[in-house]
Amino acid sequence: MPITTISRYRRNTARSTSLATALTDPRLADKRFVLFGHTDAAGSDAYNLELSQRRAESLAGALVRASGLPRGRFVTSGRGERDLKNPYDPEGAENRRVQILLVGR
Repeated sequence: MPITTISRYRRNTARSTSLATALTDPRLADKRFVLFGHTDAAGSDAYNLELSQRRAESLAGALVRASGLPRGRFVTSGRGERDLKNPYDPEGAENRRVQILLVGR
């Protein structure tokens, strides 16, 4: 179950900083975080897959810097346009996002 979704995260610095703070909660000390990057359907499949991976990596880097947690606690995966949040508007901004899944080590 995803614990959060950050859409257009570059414009949500306060939100990602708050998330970074929350991830340092001692109750999460034995957890890892999987970041799934997503894109809209504009562009080729190959381009969107690579873009979604960069999107997940970018947020992972920002969370590491803001939280001080080791990079090894974050796993990234680009999903491309495979899991559209809004399939009725494939090029909609809401499809460009990063989801975070909390998992045990």
